[in-house]
Amino acid sequence: MSKVLIAGRIPEHALNILKDAGLDIDMYDDSEALITKDELSKRVADKDFLITPLSTQVDSDVINAAPNLKLIANYGAGFNNIDIDYAKSKGIPVTNTPKVSTISTAEVTCGLMIALAHRMMEGDTLMRHEGFSGWAPLFFLGHELAHKKLGIIGMGQIGQAVAKRMHAFDMEILYTQRHQLAAETEKALGATFTTTDEIIKNADVITLHLPATPETHHMIGAEQFKQMKSSAMLINAARGPLSMKPHYTMR
Repeated sequence: MSKVLIAGRIPEHALNILKDAGLDIDMYDDSEALITKDELSKRVADKDFLITPLSTQVDSDVINAAPNLKLIANYGAGFNNIDIDYAKSKGIPVTNTPKVSTISTAEVTCGLMIALAHRMMEGDTLMRHEGFSGWAPLFFLGHELAHKKLGIIGMGQIGQAVAKRMHAFDMEILYTQRHQLAAETEKALGATFTTTDEIIKNADVITLHLPATPETHHMIGAEQFKQMKSSAMLINAARGPLSMKPHYTMR
C-alpha cells in the first residue's frame, strides 16, 4: 500500500477521495501551527507521496529525507514553496492545482476594492468601538469605482476574472503582462494593454496577480509608491514578496 503524507489539514471530501484510493494516509492535523521542517522531514521519510500546502517549504533537505518519494503535490495554485529544480534532479514530479481558486481570488480582490473605496473596514471598526452618532456630508466619504482606472498587473486567469467583474462596475481596465491578449478578449473585457510604469502612474486601483519569482520580488517598492497617485489603492492578490510594505519604503 502506497503511503502519503498530507502536511496540513485538507477538506473532508478531499481526504475521502484519498481514502477511497486505498492509500495509507498520515495527515498533520494541527490547526494552530504549520508543520515544522524537522517534523516534516521525519514523517515524510517512508512516504511515497507528499501533499503540502503552499505555506510549507519543501527544500532539498526535506526531499533528501524521503528516498521513496515519487510525487510532490502542492495544495494550491503556486509552487514557489518547493525547490522544483532539485525535485526535478531527483526525478520527482511536482504538481499544483491551477484554476481551483481563480474565481474565489477574483471575488476577494473585487471585494477588497469595494471595501477600500468605500472605507468599509474603517466604518466597521468605528461602529464596533464608538457607535454611530449621526450622518454628516463628509462623514466617511469614500470613492465610487465607476469610471476609475483599474490597473491589472498580470492578466492571467485571475487577472482576467477580475477584469470581467470590474468591467461591469464601469471601471476603465488597463493591464500589462508579457504578451498582449487577443483583440476579441480585450474587447470582451474592456481592457487596454499598456506598461507597468503607465499603470503605476495613472491607475486609481492597482492589483497584482503574478507568481513569486526573482524577477517579481519587490517589484513594487519605494520608487513605485512615489509614482502612484496619492489616492491610489494597491491590492496584492498574489504573493506577499511582490510588494514592499509602504512604511518601509517611505523612510
